[in-house]
Amino acid sequence: MTPRALLPVLVFAGLGAACARDDAPSARLRAANATEDPDPRGPAAKEGGEAPPRRETPTDAPATPRADAPETPRDLVVGGEPPPPDAPRVRLRLALAPGMRLVVQTIGNVRYPMVASQVAYALEEIVEITGCSGSGDARSCDLERRLAAVDAEGRAGRFIRAEQEKLLGHVVRSSIDATGRRTGPTTVEGPEAEALLAADPDFERMHPFYCLRFPEEPVAVGAKWNHTCFVRDRDRVAQRRVLWEVSAIDPDPNGDGHRVELRFVGSYTEPDDDGRRDGTVQGIVYFPTAHGLPHVIREKLAVTVVADKGLRTEANVNRTFGRIERRGGKEVRTLVDGRPFPPGINVSAAADAPKKSR
Repeated sequence: MTPRALLPVLVFAGLGAACARDDAPSARLRAANATEDPDPRGPAAKEGGEAPPRRETPTDAPATPRADAPETPRDLVVGGEPPPPDAPRVRLRLALAPGMRLVVQTIGNVRYPMVASQVAYALEEIVEITGCSGSGDARSCDLERRLAAVDAEGRAGRFIRAEQEKLLGHVVRSSIDATGRRTGPTTVEGPEAEALLAADPDFERMHPFYCLRFPEEPVAVGAKWNHTCFVRDRDRVAQRRVLWEVSAIDPDPNGDGHRVELRFVGSYTEPDDDGRRDGTVQGIVYFPTAHGLPHVIREKLAVTVVADKGLRTEANVNRTFGRIERRGGKEVRTLVDGRPFPPGINVSAAADAPKKSR
């Protein structure tokens, strides 16, 4: 089996690269090594409490549409046990506006079969809202995504960097509405754009904003919905079929509105030279409704590499979202709630600091 077959990159393929020496990992990579393994079961599992019951992978996700077809509002059907009459309900919406610039910092660890240690990687993406049309829930906004920096540690990290470098100088464009519904095809612009599209017919189905997808109606704790989305992992587009659930709705301690905890679990399928690879994905999203953007997305992905030998690749990924604004002629980065965006993570401080669930 080739190294490429053993080392699939389980993150969005970046659009730019800034490599570091193998013997001098960056601060972000040192932070990745110190990052707590995200446990999608939540704080109760970390503290010895009972984890939520295991949920079955959805089997009734909607049929795959044409690559150039947008999603429709009927793609989601909300289910789950009816909440109590006095249970709080929230409308989950993305607060996108023309000119908005976002920074998404990803820190993760990947464990490959037949590789002794985990591989740390870090990347930073810039998401720009270039324009919007319509109003209310029908409002649709155009997005551009670029990778601003990427690093990967050690010899195995070279494969990650090699996959990322294929998209140097490219911009990925798409459009979504306030519920995260994809309203048009995803395109790519750059020197190898035609070759990329020709090699991957599912590219146009790729979700532009990390597979976040919300129901039309207000939801309470216990609400569930299925969603099928496509993400670019490694150098190909993979399919996720997940079951979402609202697991908590609490007053936001950092401002107005609520902080909503969303969990997802489901199946993962990526194309392979020999056919396809199957796996599982699960995770958690912390979403402050007053700001209309995710604060953190944590996910755990496991993909089978050689089924009869039990070999698989596992990845733990933490994504932190922030805003980029101009203040006093300077570029300022903040978390979505206005607090300072961390410029980097000190390894010693990260190891000694109390672990926070959100």
